[in-house]
Amino acid sequence: MLAKERLAYIIKRLGSNQSISVSTLSKELNVSLSTVQRDLRKLEKDGKIERERGGALPHNFSETITSFSEVTVDEKEKLNQKEKDCIARCASQVVEENECIFVDSGTTTAYLAPYLMNRKITIVTNSHYVVRHLRGAIAKILVLGGEYNEKYDMNWGSITIEEIKKLHFDRCFISANGFDLDTGEFYNVEIDNGLVKKNVMERSKRKYAMVDHTKFEMKAMYTFAYLEDFDEVYVDEYPKHIKKNKKVKICKEEKK
Repeated sequence: MLAKERLAYIIKRLGSNQSISVSTLSKELNVSLSTVQRDLRKLEKDGKIERERGGALPHNFSETITSFSEVTVDEKEKLNQKEKDCIARCASQVVEENECIFVDSGTTTAYLAPYLMNRKITIVTNSHYVVRHLRGAIAKILVLGGEYNEKYDMNWGSITIEEIKKLHFDRCFISANGFDLDTGEFYNVEIDNGLVKKNVMERSKRKYAMVDHTKFEMKAMYTFAYLEDFDEVYVDEYPKHIKKNKKVKICKEEKK
């Protein structure tokens, strides 16, 4: 199918739906996810559609991701599993023995657990979700206190921040709700969560972001960091038409 035919198909498809995912379009058009992303960028630039995380909406239907539209951590768990695991495997390779690392809340960072749990390291986190994935670990686990948020299964707030300010991390692994490829901004829907990330980064020698392709170009209320703030950013793919920053590391699935 030619590019013009694909664009026409997407517009027609959105005419009968409020939204459609990139993965669905990829299967229906029999093209790669990056090709669909490129088509959606073109249509958005032409004012034909609005993009959302992992998909598209009819024109004028888009909105910034908020805490009301954001799903729970348990609902996110089954999304993009292969991509998240690939990113985590790649990111875990920088960790060295005897280090103290911070693992941020989120399903992508939680995939670090099987790669790090049997290492001689100290893992600090504010995420109960991450801790559940570390059961039986040889690594030393330190859980930060604070106000518990059930939706994200994590602690945050002033107590959490105060504990962070007393600690030093060799490395931190940070998740995000959105990553703007043009401005380099990393977004979070919750200011409290964003402040945790920001303070952790200030206390870390080396900083790493972990985001899958569905977070690209997604905007949320709070900017907690910029691309320049990280040592490396781990992704599962990257749009070919956008110049890749040297800090961005594309993680490939291991060949069996």
